[in-house]
Amino acid sequence: MKKWKLALLTCQLVSLTALSVPALAATPALSTAKYGAQFQLPQSNYIYLSKNSFIQLKEINMMPTEEGKLVYFKVSFYNGEQKPIDFMDYWLRLQTKTGTKYVTKTVTAPKNNNEINPKTKQEYTFYAKVDASLNISDLVVKFIKWDFSAPGYERSLGTVSFPKTYNNTTPIYMKRSVAAPGVSLNTFIRKAVIEKNDEQKAVTVSYDLDNTSNKELELANIKLYLTTVSGTLFPLDVPADATKLKGRSKVTLELTTSIDKNVNLIGSKMLISYIEPESKLELPLAYNQLAYTTNVITKVPAGATRVITINKSSFEATIKTVRKYPKDTNNNYVLNFSLKNVGKTPVTLPAYQFMLLNQNGLTYPLTSSEELNTITIAPQASKTLTLSALVPNTVNMSNLDLQLRAPLVEGKPASATPLAVFKVPSMNGLPSSNNQYLYNSAKGTYQLSIGNVERLPWGEKDQLNVSLDVTNLGSSSLPQLPAKGSIEIDGIKLDAAQTKIIQVNPNVNISSGETARIVFSTKIPYTAYFKNVSLHLEEEVDGKTSPLVELIKPIDSIALPEISTDSIKKIESIGRRSQIKVGDVHTYEGATKNLVYVELIMKNSELRNADLPKLTGYFKTSENLYYTANLAKVTTKVNPNGEVLLGLWGEVNKNYKVNHLSVVLGEAITDTAFTPQDGTPDGIMNGFTLKLPSEDTSVKQDLSKLNLKPYTLNIRNVLPVIMDKDKIRLNFEYDLNKTTDFEQVTDSHKITLEIDDGKNKFSQSLDLDKAESDKSLITGNSVQKALDFEDSRLLDIQNRIINVNIYDEFNGYKKKIGTQTFNFYQINY
Repeated sequence: MKKWKLALLTCQLVSLTALSVPALAATPALSTAKYGAQFQLPQSNYIYLSKNSFIQLKEINMMPTEEGKLVYFKVSFYNGEQKPIDFMDYWLRLQTKTGTKYVTKTVTAPKNNNEINPKTKQEYTFYAKVDASLNISDLVVKFIKWDFSAPGYERSLGTVSFPKTYNNTTPIYMKRSVAAPGVSLNTFIRKAVIEKNDEQKAVTVSYDLDNTSNKELELANIKLYLTTVSGTLFPLDVPADATKLKGRSKVTLELTTSIDKNVNLIGSKMLISYIEPESKLELPLAYNQLAYTTNVITKVPAGATRVITINKSSFEATIKTVRKYPKDTNNNYVLNFSLKNVGKTPVTLPAYQFMLLNQNGLTYPLTSSEELNTITIAPQASKTLTLSALVPNTVNMSNLDLQLRAPLVEGKPASATPLAVFKVPSMNGLPSSNNQYLYNSAKGTYQLSIGNVERLPWGEKDQLNVSLDVTNLGSSSLPQLPAKGSIEIDGIKLDAAQTKIIQVNPNVNISSGETARIVFSTKIPYTAYFKNVSLHLEEEVDGKTSPLVELIKPIDSIALPEISTDSIKKIESIGRRSQIKVGDVHTYEGATKNLVYVELIMKNSELRNADLPKLTGYFKTSENLYYTANLAKVTTKVNPNGEVLLGLWGEVNKNYKVNHLSVVLGEAITDTAFTPQDGTPDGIMNGFTLKLPSEDTSVKQDLSKLNLKPYTLNIRNVLPVIMDKDKIRLNFEYDLNKTTDFEQVTDSHKITLEIDDGKNKFSQSLDLDKAESDKSLITGNSVQKALDFEDSRLLDIQNRIINVNIYDEFNGYKKKIGTQTFNFYQINY
């Protein structure tokens, strides 16, 4: 190839018309390029200013813009003289070979130093905006010197033009030095992979960046594109955690983009550009040829496992289960997606997108029950993700795919190209019961199954209790199973932190063939509706927790055991075994409400003295309204077969009668244990419904054999006597006897004795079985009692018929149990 020189003749520069550049000849052929060799850019010849000084075009690049194309080029000035050269005496111009000129501007220049010192070199960068139809081979760079004696005040020093064969693209498998203002990089494309599906191509480029300068590089200033032969640019996404590259350091970036499957990538390149911080100009730095490895994204068969790469670590991925739950006019699809880290380092999951697609391509985002980027999976550990999507029940979802897609990047469109596609196993409506599991531990074999599921009222919420029955299938005793896990309803995981795990069996072991019960308990809104309950059990090995099994139980309805009025409820918990039956029921009247009182008879069925279980519960109306029930404390231990008379009561609206009510009871719990008698419960379990017997509302027409369980009261020889104009005395004889059937009676009742003359009522309350006083009745027979009543209205009571009424009184509420009529006459003492 010819060399062109500028000769200095009679102190004048002779203009050169063209200077060819050896481009393709300097580019190694793909078949001969050595892997990892350094690519050398085609260089133009020198344009001599004198025998010792010259200008050289170092490199030129072009990229599309919205207005057309931007040309960026770099020029080197060498001063071989003994005195400085003023850069301001020279200029260059970009123009087409047909003469169209474009405004050329500097990007950077040495600040406050336009002089090139002797024996030094300075580099200057320039840019120009040109027509979109132009290529580099259409352009000429013309170098000039300002000369006010020349036509147009300029002298042409020479030009550099580019043949159609000019090529400054880095061949595949070669490294490329790239210089941006203030930063030097060495770059290398390790590989480029295309993954195809039916709709799109996903391109991944592994790109090495080696910052060979001392200055830190803001990666936000680097832009990378996939560019087709037609000039279309597709931005390549840089990993979100790649923000800076320190001086003298390296990084490998996994660049990704998704494009339509019909885009032709033959001959495509990768462009690296740089956002100049001061001017905000985007400058094309280099092109790299791409050679692709094509991977067709094959769908993972239903139930099969696919090895995927997450943050350079291998994971085994599979769909474990899929379930469908009807919900109003939708179906809730719930998938359990398992990931096992088979690599060597812990990995925090990226915030992947999961999509559920039907056979018509309708796409529904799946929501994870946990934030993915908060999950770290250790080597050889597994994690099961619970994914759910709500789909209208009119959509055909018989042939489904699960797509794993790249995380969302702020400010960029979501990728529609999957990283992996899994065929979703077939399903038929609601899941069948998966309610048993054989667990082989180092100690022996347990059978795990869901036992009782109960839903009980608790304050403003309901309490959901799911029992795990653990059976020892071995021939010798096994230790209690340390349970861990969580509850799901219709595939929605409930807050594990709010779930209590209660070991019902107090023994340290489980005998051969015996079953121990563990209760998982949590609160849910009382309006919640669901069809399925599942337990997600976990095991802990060497301090690491991993999923064990999911047990599922369909729920048509949750009905509590119902105890009829003539039946006995047995509590079978070891150390708490007891019996409950209903005694009498009473309605006490108040001013604005009534109080319903239920006598419960509790018996200790243990073989030792024991505390009876503390109960808690509610009155339930026929309209499913709940009123809090109060229960008295049993203050001491009870002997074997001993019985306690336990009062249960609650305030209800006056329109409710006993035949409108039942009682929902259960064992009180506090935190993860049964509540002691003097404790305060925060939950309920082992619930049941007590049917209430009919109330005896009759009023005895005399004052004998009045039932005040555990007491019987007889009043006779009633004699009212006027003591003064506003005072009378009521003399009577009484028997008060207490049954010995009960070791304890938890409540204190009173009686109210009332005189009713048809016009006015006068009453007094009397304690039962308290120390002898004017305001109490003591136990015994034929006990004499005198009660004085003082009231100005008593003046009119003489010569009238009066009724003496007896009321059973409790907590200020009263129930009339006896009445007797007397003729009043006067006796003066």
